[in-house]
Amino acid sequence: MGAIDIQEATIYAEQLLRSPAWWPAPLADQWCSLYPALFSEHDLEMAHKQPRNHFFEWFAAIHLFQCDRSVALVEKYAYPIAHPEKFAVYASVFSDVERRKLDAIRKEFGNKQLPDLLVLEPPDYRRPYFVEVKGTDPVTKHRDELTQSQKACFQAIRDRLDIRIDVLRVVLVDLKEVGRHAGILEIDGDGSYDVG
Repeated sequence: MGAIDIQEATIYAEQLLRSPAWWPAPLADQWCSLYPALFSEHDLEMAHKQPRNHFFEWFAAIHLFQCDRSVALVEKYAYPIAHPEKFAVYASVFSDVERRKLDAIRKEFGNKQLPDLLVLEPPDYRRPYFVEVKGTDPVTKHRDELTQSQKACFQAIRDRLDIRIDVLRVVLVDLKEVGRHAGILEIDGDGSYDVG
């Protein structure tokens, strides 16, 4: 197998957004309300039931929408019983033959899930591609990296179905610290900051 043909990019998020004070409540509720084409009530329910998960995928989906109006389905879109609305979209952009091939590839690589996001590009939202989202979570201390088995699975998807797969890394940063180093923010003695 040759080198994997996956595009990788990095985006940045204010680390406070991932803190338990913001995620999942009130942020997931706000994002679900602001981006109804991206997040369902079921997605919101899962974010609340699994508060240590989903932040990076949600942030990436919003990023893709803001970049070019792409619509991303977040996780588990290939499961018709558990997620019928997402599956309907998945089934509308992949033929029966393509879905069977994707299922076979998943099984071949140990029942791996498909990449985190199924992305549909404008203007017609009929051209699908996948995005695998990675990030290091300061709350759980988990560093999510692309595994060898994921790489092999994704390469098989590329080779056999010619479907684009990107990796989007979400890096959490302290924007106050960034601003201070850049000379943009000055931290006052009381902990507040002023724009320099």
